Amino acid sequence: MVKLNYFNITGGLNKFSSIASLNESEKKTDWYDAQNIEGHKSGGLVKMKGNINVNQTSLPANTKILGIFDYIKGGVHYPVVNTSEGKLYRLNLSTGLLTQVYTGLNQTAKCCYTNFNNGVIVTNGVNTPVFYEEGVGSSLLTGTPPVGLPIEAFKARVFIATESTLHYCALGNPNDWTTANDAGFIANFHNDSSPIIALKNYGEYLAIYKKQGIYLLTGSSPADFAIVPVSDKGSLSSWGIGTIDNNQFFFNGDSITPLRFNELGQVMLADDVSIKIKPALDELDSLKFNQVVCIPYQKKNQIWFYFSTGVDQNLDVCYIYDFFHNSWHKRVGFPVTCGTVIDSVIYTGTADGKILQEDYGDDFDGDAIEAWWYSPWFTFGKPGIPKEINSFDIWLYQDQNHSIDVLYSKNYGQNHLFKSISVLGEDDLIWDVRNWDSDGWSSSKAIKKRIRLNGKYESIQIGVRNIEANQPFTVLGFSFDLEVADL
Repeated sequence: MVKLNYFNITGGLNKFSSIASLNESEKKTDWYDAQNIEGHKSGGLVKMKGNINVNQTSLPANTKILGIFDYIKGGVHYPVVNTSEGKLYRLNLSTGLLTQVYTGLNQTAKCCYTNFNNGVIVTNGVNTPVFYEEGVGSSLLTGTPPVGLPIEAFKARVFIATESTLHYCALGNPNDWTTANDAGFIANFHNDSSPIIALKNYGEYLAIYKKQGIYLLTGSSPADFAIVPVSDKGSLSSWGIGTIDNNQFFFNGDSITPLRFNELGQVMLADDVSIKIKPALDELDSLKFNQVVCIPYQKKNQIWFYFSTGVDQNLDVCYIYDFFHNSWHKRVGFPVTCGTVIDSVIYTGTADGKILQEDYGDDFDGDAIEAWWYSPWFTFGKPGIPKEINSFDIWLYQDQNHSIDVLYSKNYGQNHLFKSISVLGEDDLIWDVRNWDSDGWSSSKAIKKRIRLNGKYESIQIGVRNIEANQPFTVLGFSFDLEVADL
């Protein structure tokens, strides 16, 4: 008799390995497939939280949210939102109400933002940049500002990119773009005339992203500005870059690879963190790669990447990198158009005017969270050899009030048998005695469900599923008792 315990099943999605080579060890077990499931801090599995629409202002039908940003003044958050009405709003998160602060922007162009001089500057690549300050009002930038999309504040200056040219304002003055030896521009640096896609602060540098290259701007004034190349990979999206600690993650159309500081303080390109989901990335709509949204979620040690599968015109799937567990999760809810972090909370916008607070509640704004998880195919180190599984134990939280389906399939088959299990009260279990063992025990925090899997198998796959709204669940782990021929 052999007993194998699986209490660290946080390996995450693995679409790269074959079904026969997927990591099935008891340490960080990989996932064959999963949706709306993430690794639990205990080492188990937990159904993801959902979202809720916080927008309490009635917008005209078919109004799209084109951008959302965490504008901060004096340490207070005043989120701003752009819509396809061509309007800029301030969002009051306490009431959910939108207050118009500007109108006249392009109705289809998405926006970029930066905090500067107690205000926020909004660009869209079409209109003259807009400056808004809470308590003061809105105005267009003056002093011959460039009309570009990528924007960032760096070393007390505003930088805006137009095509292959990087413009910077005079020190501290976003309304002066022409004063010699103070404001200016740098064009076609390193003989690279390709367009600049994004600008992002990174440590003491300004990272300049092109489609096939990353450069770093150093210095603090025109007298000592210098631009150095650091990578021949770049970003396709102005919104596809996010920074957590010393890592700046970006999607280059093929992989997700962070910039990182080495031990000497030098910036280098780190290893590709997306290898395990590369086949999934290959199936995404490449025509929408220029719309990819990256959202760093520091409080959960995660970074979210929203993509389009091509089924929807918007971004309908989110791949989440958990850098604590070094694993990937897949989130599928409402398609979104944009997103950001506001005061440590993720908010996204939709094509029908919703502003969603993510990772909240147990439904997708009233709709079900369809969650499932499938293990690797377990051969227990003996492929091709029959095993007789005497029991399969699964541990659930004692106060879990909703049923889940436990599924299994044998010998790489596609047909899954399943039974629903649930916990009634603090110490009670519901059992379906057909094909299931009725022996169970409970502790003060966890309950074990014992499942008898009759017959012999060369391989077996286990799954859990719940596709209902308002039914959270957690699986703490599971174990097998088995006998293997000639072991």
